[in-house]
Amino acid sequence: ERTEEANQLLIEVKKRAEKSPFRTIQKQIGSLESKLSEKKPVPEVNCEQGIRSWTLSFRQKMVEIRHQSNLARLLEIFLKKDWIDKATLTKRIFKKEYVAEEDDNKIHALVHSFRKIIQELNIGLDPICFDQGGYRLIPKLRLPPEET
Repeated sequence: ERTEEANQLLIEVKKRAEKSPFRTIQKQIGSLESKLSEKKPVPEVNCEQGIRSWTLSFRQKMVEIRHQSNLARLLEIFLKKDWIDKATLTKRIFKKEYVAEEDDNKIHALVHSFRKIIQELNIGLDPICFDQGGYRLIPKLRLPPEET
């Protein structure tokens, strides 16, 4: 869905740039086109809940997020949903209604801290993007299979 939207935008930009005398624009469009055509797999981050913390791992790297922290709450929300709006974040983490003037900086700081922790795993891309008034987690979070 999002790839189709990006491809449509690329087609529109190509039509407008065809008349441009600048070669750098043509090169940038070509580079963007090749990146969109690549099918990179979405990285999967393994999540394991321990007694005192969550352990996130990707390949040989591991990071921990202590339970009862706002970062752990954010992780737990992202385990259920891959996109979260600011109002939901505020309600579930700070236990209050969202007020932009009061909460935007707190949310931004929390997401920035979470991003830095995920980046320690070296997944090779920006793990969180701002999308339609909320935040989208790019890597898939995977819990271990439940034991029966």
